Order: sequence, then C-alpha cells, then structure tokens
Amino acid sequence: MLRADSGFYLKALFDHCVAANVRFSVTVRQFPPVRDLITSIAETQWTRVSSTKTEHIDIADIPFKIKGRGHHHIECRLIVRRNTTTTEATDPQLRLFDLVDYHAFVTDQTSDPETLWRRHKQRAVIETTIRDLKYGLALNHFPSGSYTANAAWLQLNALAHNLCRFTNQLITTQPLTTKTLRYRYLNIPGRITTGSRTTTLHLPTQWPRQHHITQALTTINHPNAA
Repeated sequence: MLRADSGFYLKALFDHCVAANVRFSVTVRQFPPVRDLITSIAETQWTRVSSTKTEHIDIADIPFKIKGRGHHHIECRLIVRRNTTTTEATDPQLRLFDLVDYHAFVTDQTSDPETLWRRHKQRAVIETTIRDLKYGLALNHFPSGSYTANAAWLQLNALAHNLCRFTNQLITTQPLTTKTLRYRYLNIPGRITTGSRTTTLHLPTQWPRQHHITQALTTINHPNAA
C-alpha cells in the first residue's frame, strides 16, 4: 500500500499502482472541481468521529474518478475530513462563524472511511524528513565547493537518517527526531575498563531507558522472535 502527500498526485503513479496491484492513499489538492465535490456532500453523509468542546471532526466519502492514460479512468473514493473549530463564550476574540477546514485524499481501499483516514494520517511527510536532515543531521550546509564531495555528503546523510529511522522503530513506535534519538539513546555516558585481557564498557546502572536498548539489541540478534 502506498500512502503519500499531494505532491505525489500524478497520473503515472496511479497507473503504476493499478498495474502492480498496489493500493494507494494520496492527498488531493483542493482545486475548484474537488472543492465543488466536497461542498456537494450532504449533511447526512458526514459521520462524527471526534468531538471536543472546541473542535468537531467528521468524515465522509464519495465516489471519485482519476484520469489515467488516454481515456482510461480509475474508479476510487474521495475521503474527506471536515474539521470544525467552534466559537466559545470564554474566547477573548469571538468570531462570527465557526472555522471549517477540509482535508481530502483518494484511495482504492474498501475499508470504512474512519479507518482509512486514521491509516492515511500515518503517511510520511517529506517536509519533516527534510527538516530532520537539515537540523538533526548535517545537511543544513554542504561542506565543500566540489559537487562530487557534496553528493557523497548527501548520500551519507541519507544513510544515517535511514539508520536512525530503523533504530527508532526498534525502540518505540513513537516517531522521534534525530536530535531526540541522539540525546536519549546514542549519547550515553559510559566508562571503558580493561582487565584480564578484556575490555568492558560500563553503562549507567540507573539509566531509565535501558530496557529500550536491550529490546532493540534482542530484536537485532533474534529477528524471527520479534
């Protein structure tokens, strides 16, 4: 299954997904035709999935066609999330109307709209990755005036980033930035001692995140048991 932001809303991508039998879930830019479709959704088609004192979230879905190659159309669904921010009497800056925001994506999956929406929320966001590469690693400035050296620098940063993401998945399901990962798990204070022809690394005895590292090492050494 492919999940992506609106930058990947491309005819060629959908054609390749259909040819390779890959399910997709891709955000749609709200061009006027898409906006018109959203406004045509009847109030009875919306399903409330979350509600607080100041915010309501509703989900709806309608049939949608994606233009493929030539005159071919791909039948799918348009899933729309409606986020309504309500006004409160205690709000120091009262508004005349509630704020309504829409987020839509297309998918060829058959699950219920709420499940698909929550699954689509787990997609990768390229802006987050670029920010992590720039400020979590060393891609904020290229170190050389040589194109070849900078290309190697970029490759090394991408490898380091992928290793950090892999380490993140071994430790916890919560997404962590590289800075947080380095601070919590990589920059561990320790002391190296030697004796009886053996070198020993002594780590803190009361380190609160020791079980995360132990779990990660166990998973690496015994992947089939994870």
